[in-house]
Amino acid sequence: MVIKVLLVDDEPPILDELGYLLGKYADVEVMGAFTDPRQAIEYLQQRPAGDLALPDAVFLDIDLPYSNGLETARKMRTINADMIIVFVTAYSAYALESFQVHPLDYLLKPIQESQMDAAVKQIRKQVGLLQAGSRSNNGAIRIKCFGNFSMTVSGQDQIRWGTRRVKDLLMYLIDLEAAPVSHKDLASAIFNGVMDKKAQNNLYVTIHNFRRLLRDIDPKGERLRFQDNMILDIAPGTCDYTDFMSFARSNAVINSGNARAAAAVLQSCRGGY
Repeated sequence: MVIKVLLVDDEPPILDELGYLLGKYADVEVMGAFTDPRQAIEYLQQRPAGDLALPDAVFLDIDLPYSNGLETARKMRTINADMIIVFVTAYSAYALESFQVHPLDYLLKPIQESQMDAAVKQIRKQVGLLQAGSRSNNGAIRIKCFGNFSMTVSGQDQIRWGTRRVKDLLMYLIDLEAAPVSHKDLASAIFNGVMDKKAQNNLYVTIHNFRRLLRDIDPKGERLRFQDNMILDIAPGTCDYTDFMSFARSNAVINSGNARAAAAVLQSCRGGY
């Protein structure tokens, strides 16, 4: 597996440094390096159609001329929704803001070899998951809300939540049933009514970790898709609660025509919600 990457930084010495560090990995190919983000976008737009023609990841400076790194990342994602973003910057103050475009990693200049090693390992893992996701339907995800809450993948319940807040966020979004919610209300719900600046910052980190979890278990978003407007789309057959509510809305009356389906739904919804 060869990982194709793009480099975007307005400082040529940084591009040289990135190229040198990445050149040590036999499975990494630098497809292009740009000091102007507009040229990088044009390069992507001119690539032939098909996943194999596009880079897997981009190492992207945040403080860029013409179009900052955040806006450039958004434009790249419109061309390739699976583009892996690794931000590279000299300013740690940008770290929180960068979570808005859900990067895989965040490297501070000057870049250390240990940082690059960690980033490449994460990219390898993510590219592998995306390729595996394209070969399967990721249908083994199952969320149980009735009784004790649990989520399993391929029958295994060893979910790496990271923090309890990530699990809380999933449960809250399920309960909303795809209704829109503001960041302010999310912060209040997840952090016990607290809506101060610290809670808002912690929410950005929690959302970032939640998206990373979803990328790990469902790279193509075929069962669970978390939209930028904070709506979680859940495919039928994934969650007992959403399946129950969907059936209840479309079957106000139980009769001979839907009795068997109703029994099956109720069978999977034992225990308190």
